[in-house]
Amino acid sequence: MATTTTTTLTKLALSLTLVHAVCASRQILQAAGASSICAGVSQYIIAPSYVYPNCSITTPSCAWYSFSNGADYVIINPNSGPGTTANSDYVNLVSDIRASTETFITTILGYVATTYGAKSEAAVNAETDLYNSVYKVDGIFFDEASTDCTLTSYYSNIVTHFRAGRVYVTNDDLPNPYDTAPTPFTSYWEAEVEKAAASC
Repeated sequence: MATTTTTTLTKLALSLTLVHAVCASRQILQAAGASSICAGVSQYIIAPSYVYPNCSITTPSCAWYSFSNGADYVIINPNSGPGTTANSDYVNLVSDIRASTETFITTILGYVATTYGAKSEAAVNAETDLYNSVYKVDGIFFDEASTDCTLTSYYSNIVTHFRAGRVYVTNDDLPNPYDTAPTPFTSYWEAEVEKAAASC
């Protein structure tokens, strides 16, 4: 368990390092006139921001400060989903993001695991409803999606139920950059950060 926790924290730290690099690059672009440099660009950065918001998005040492300055889309995940009641820290986080005039975040998604189709439609819909009513998210990030074609109607129904906003579906069978990165892991990402910095 300790090894798993350490590995997870290492991955988080490295992902935040990359977000910091993006933040720095964007600040450089802003200073140079990003509106003209980035004209027509349609790529966005989405961050699996599964970090508890126990600090302000304006505090540099806070993980959410990095997300706020480096990501266009963020995914909130209060309790492996929305939980059963509103979490005031997440409510405040969403409010702070909405009120900020300096954040890059344009879209807030709520995390919902479909357990590869094993979670009932009613249960999934209850979670998306809670995200919609309590956190006012812009869309839903459906995780643990099944590749079973017989479940097409299941996914069609839960997507239809969440009518407002955007919907994203991912599948854990797809390559995870953390899992497929060459070893040693740390030096790989350090090289990626250096390449990103050099491109500026």
